[in-house]
Amino acid sequence: MLEPQHRRRLLNLAAESIRNHLEKRESPSLDGACPPLDKPAAVFVTLRREGALRGCVGLVEKTSPLWKGVRDMAVAAATRDARFKPLGLSELEGLSIEISILSELERIQGPDDISVGRHGIYLTKGSKSGLLLPQVATEHRWGPLQFLERTSIKAGLSSSSWKRSTGIFVFSCEIIDGHA
Repeated sequence: MLEPQHRRRLLNLAAESIRNHLEKRESPSLDGACPPLDKPAAVFVTLRREGALRGCVGLVEKTSPLWKGVRDMAVAAATRDARFKPLGLSELEGLSIEISILSELERIQGPDDISVGRHGIYLTKGSKSGLLLPQVATEHRWGPLQFLERTSIKAGLSSSSWKRSTGIFVFSCEIIDGHA
């Protein structure tokens, strides 16, 4: 768990990164400024306006420091989520930001190993993969089986593909949320 000041710093970084990108200014950096935020992390950034999803993009693997992942995924959620048109400057007012820092992935066998509300799911089959954060199942009131089916669909597979998946993994998240 991050300290409150580190959580606030990540939220501010995400908001500043989006604004700077939209205003065509340089990306902010925390390189070396805060050791707890320099550790590699898998992270997703979710954006909402008036409660409606506006973008969600993330990294499943720990390929960069947490602060850099938050910075880059905030911009990606605002501009590169294929489900939405890129965010405009006028949409920053009232934008809520949710940062999900993923735990280690744990391989499971099926629905009996899933705790809805605690676990997110990452499913892989061949070159396809899909991930749904823990809060998605809670928001939609899904049970473990429906959560697996929806993750299969998110991966571009049939809803029953999880039964023949090459990998089903669960994870938990530290969630940080606030406004831009």
